[in-house]
Amino acid sequence: MLSSFMRLSSLVVLSRATALVAVGALASAQVAYVDSLGREWRQLVGTTSRSWTQIAAVCPTDGVTPAVGAVNGIQVTGWVWATTEQVREMLSEFEPALATQNNLSGPAYLLSAFGFFGSFAPTFEFYTTFGGYNDASGWTAIAANGMGEVASVFARWNPHDAGWYIDLVAGVDTASAYRGIWMYRTSAATAPIEYCHSEAPGTSAGCLPSIAASSQPSASAATSCVITASSVDGLRNGLMFYGVSGATVAPWCATSSSRICVRPPTARATLQSTGGTAGACDGALLLDWNQFLLTHPGALGAPFAAGDVVHVQGWFRDPGACKTSSLTSALQLVHSP
Repeated sequence: MLSSFMRLSSLVVLSRATALVAVGALASAQVAYVDSLGREWRQLVGTTSRSWTQIAAVCPTDGVTPAVGAVNGIQVTGWVWATTEQVREMLSEFEPALATQNNLSGPAYLLSAFGFFGSFAPTFEFYTTFGGYNDASGWTAIAANGMGEVASVFARWNPHDAGWYIDLVAGVDTASAYRGIWMYRTSAATAPIEYCHSEAPGTSAGCLPSIAASSQPSASAATSCVITASSVDGLRNGLMFYGVSGATVAPWCATSSSRICVRPPTARATLQSTGGTAGACDGALLLDWNQFLLTHPGALGAPFAAGDVVHVQGWFRDPGACKTSSLTSALQLVHSP
């Protein structure tokens, strides 16, 4: 037991030392971690003591549009306020079980929490001769009914315990000295970013459609970019549409869980069948971006240059839904050269 504790204590010391080195080395860049999608995540430390409402007054809540300005003195220009699902994606790289659960706790999650604190500095911490406690918490860009969503991680040793939480917190106007802002930034070199994720209960068939691309588009068509919407209702007519004026997040219609996530004006691609099986979620929509631009040289935003951003979403018939249609999640693409 003693040797086990000594090994665990050594991990704590190493993790804490790594966190301090990371903070010191990256202080000027404010970057804590770069995820598998190339998103550079900002340290929570230095963004605390702001309410959800104060942040929302400066930062767009769509999860892809960079902020311009400062939140009560904190400069956030160029940083994107992350949605709950984006934070979940990132945290799941440290603790995979968080991908499907909102609350995890117990000694089994201590090592993954140490890994997290090897990159992110805690927003609250204390230490004793025999143990310690680290906690990191931040607002996401999601709120409803006066409650904001918060993602938190804690690690405690002696006794040994840890937790990973995604919760609603009452009081969007309340600030905490121990709660920061989950933010990331990206560039044209990163992977396409899915946002505005489908929410339950989904389509009338219970589907939660998603969207992805094989790569970022190329302004010179040097690389292939095929956009695919999957988990779509089978045997329906549908199409892809896109815009060049930014992202938005707004209800599609009163009783639908779909949301419109592309700011108008928008342009439509060719109508197609989703294929698959009627009543199942095995349908799909496809759009070859290079081929679309080749056959539509006068399309909205064309010709595209390196750095130009487009937002894409799928639409399909859904007779049981309001407006007799539903939407997929959305995708942000940034053109490479």
